[in-house]
Amino acid sequence: MSLVEILVNGETRELKSGTTVEELVRELGLVPDRLAIEYNLHILKKKRWSTTALANGDRLEIVHFVGGGSSAGPRSHRQLQ
Repeated sequence: MSLVEILVNGETRELKSGTTVEELVRELGLVPDRLAIEYNLHILKKKRWSTTALANGDRLEIVHFVGGGSSAGPRSHRQLQ
């Protein structure tokens, strides 16, 4: 089994040759619905994750979007007046 060395968010990682972006996302335990991936300085569309095999020297930046809101919780109509 041959390995490739890539950079993910600035950290070196070794993967099995032929690993796809989709497989890497799964291996990292990330939720695909909340990700944006930059692959070698270009945004990689989600439909291409399963067909994009990672090669030696590839660089990925993975951004994980987190939902947010007020920590105070919902307010009743009376509280807003």
